[in-house]
Amino acid sequence: TTTTTTTTTTTAAVASPGNSKPIQFSDSDLGYQYVDLPENTTFLESLAHNNNYKPGVMYTAAQQTESDGTCKTYLYRLDPTVPDEPLKVVCGPLQASDGSEDVTIFGSSLSNTGMLYLCAFNRNSILQYDLKAIEQRGSNKAAKCRREITVASPNDVAVDPNDESIVYVAGGTFERYCTFKVSSAPHGCLWKITIPSSLKQKATADPAVEGLLTLAGIEVKDSKVWLTQLVNMITVQAGKKPTEVWSGQTGNNQDQGYVWLADNVDQFAVNGDETYMLSVAYSTTGKKAAKLLTNTKLSTAGMIGAQFLTARWNDEKIRKALKDPEVSGRLDYTYDVEGESLKPVRLFLVNPKNTQESFHFEIYLTETSRQHGLETVSYPKAGTRRYFNEQCTAAAQLQAKDGSDYIVCVNFECPRLLLLKADKIKEVITGTD
Repeated sequence: TTTTTTTTTTTAAVASPGNSKPIQFSDSDLGYQYVDLPENTTFLESLAHNNNYKPGVMYTAAQQTESDGTCKTYLYRLDPTVPDEPLKVVCGPLQASDGSEDVTIFGSSLSNTGMLYLCAFNRNSILQYDLKAIEQRGSNKAAKCRREITVASPNDVAVDPNDESIVYVAGGTFERYCTFKVSSAPHGCLWKITIPSSLKQKATADPAVEGLLTLAGIEVKDSKVWLTQLVNMITVQAGKKPTEVWSGQTGNNQDQGYVWLADNVDQFAVNGDETYMLSVAYSTTGKKAAKLLTNTKLSTAGMIGAQFLTARWNDEKIRKALKDPEVSGRLDYTYDVEGESLKPVRLFLVNPKNTQESFHFEIYLTETSRQHGLETVSYPKAGTRRYFNEQCTAAAQLQAKDGSDYIVCVNFECPRLLLLKADKIKEVITGTD
């Protein structure tokens, strides 16, 4: 494997919400519906699906806080055509290779044969599960991974559809500061894992491209790896420098002086084999703050500070905390107050054949807010939060068994999934609206 430390090439006219004005919809415009997870769900981050393995369904790993304060993660299957139970437990708790049930799952990916790869962010590893075998044995049972591969700060994972023995990971690197070993997400690295055919052989991760920014999402299409670096999206192709294909910049005027922060990446089928790259912006930030995200040294200093705080709050040893890239929810979770203006769920799509063509959408959850108002929450601290807000970390297309077409959104703060009908989104893209 050739390791490359590289800078990014920028195209002349990069797709952005500044160059492609966001199209606004309300939740009722898109025939919204929600599917609830258990109330004690405190974290979920991604969706895994593969129509070649099992069409019309999706999987999500949800972490739940038990009555004794411990956190355990369960795998769920979503099938919106089952009216009484659209979301069903597949297995759980999920276990790492040493039997530990302390796994915080970020990104996920599913192969044609049912191999499920999960990013255990707090363990700096990728967990591989044989989903086909798990589903055949029945639900409500603990599931131990069949492999665990070390990768620093793994945020998202993607199986190469051209060769499913290859798995790519959007992660970070292990850095050393003084006498401390730190798992550093700001030192972005694209990792390549080769999965041996035999379990007797060890799978290892090799750095494919180093010197990147904080990586949030990944997808493989054709011969390219698509990566989001929060403030932008790039493509990586063998023998070439990474190319920026999307920027979160919204413009220069005063009321649009902010940046979309992109997260997980998926593919969105429009007509037949015509697909766009789909991503979601979980939040926005000011342009000055966005510049800090592109400064690895400052981002690393902030990350270390957050890990020190987490260690203090969780009564952990500093050395252990610095190896664990997961930080306390007190630093990540947001809260809403009565009278505060609604913030939209933000989606964007980029044409992989012509990356200058893009579409940006802002979906305002007006009807949701009217019907549900604010909820009182206790995690990670007491406060109020909307029934569903803009903090979406993943969006993926689900073509259901009854012919319905949805975009499913995951919100890491809210114990439910948002399903939006994709018809009007596709009409905008095809020009038939």
